[in-house]
Amino acid sequence: MQYLFLFFLSVITATNDKEPCDFPTINDLKSALMGKKVGTINQAQFKCLTIKRRTVVDDYNEQVTWVALDFFYEGKALFMAESNWVDKQTISRITIFDKRIVTTSGLGVGQKMSTLRTGVAKKIPSGPDGELSVRDLKDPDIYYHLNLEGHKKLFYGASSLSEIPDQVVVKMIVIMEKE
Repeated sequence: MQYLFLFFLSVITATNDKEPCDFPTINDLKSALMGKKVGTINQAQFKCLTIKRRTVVDDYNEQVTWVALDFFYEGKALFMAESNWVDKQTISRITIFDKRIVTTSGLGVGQKMSTLRTGVAKKIPSGPDGELSVRDLKDPDIYYHLNLEGHKKLFYGASSLSEIPDQVVVKMIVIMEKE
């Protein structure tokens, strides 16, 4: 599903993006953000990052909205933490866009399937046509979404890891806890 992103509503705070940054791991982000109230996330937790808050509006129904916090370093989006349309106050999803943020096992955005293969579960989760993801072996809440450009055979999915070519890369990582 595509979403129309509205204007940035407010900047929580701005920082000096030039200071060196000790990037958190994906596992650290999960602990620090998942299930937390959006209003409790503050700059002290992410000193070298700029945090911007915005409202996301669903493409299909403008009455459906939720909150997103975008985290930047030197003007580049690293990750986003979102609530959902049912509970707009609690973070329920984190999306990682930057290769500097990896799992404690070292898996991250931009890595090839050849690297991921031993660190992901054998069972491939179901998803809509045109999207393919694999789950982390140690943490089933972590999904590696794969870039399918140039891999038309994978448009309708894959039934086993062996069907996914080694050169397919991770385009983003999503953390979503199942209730």
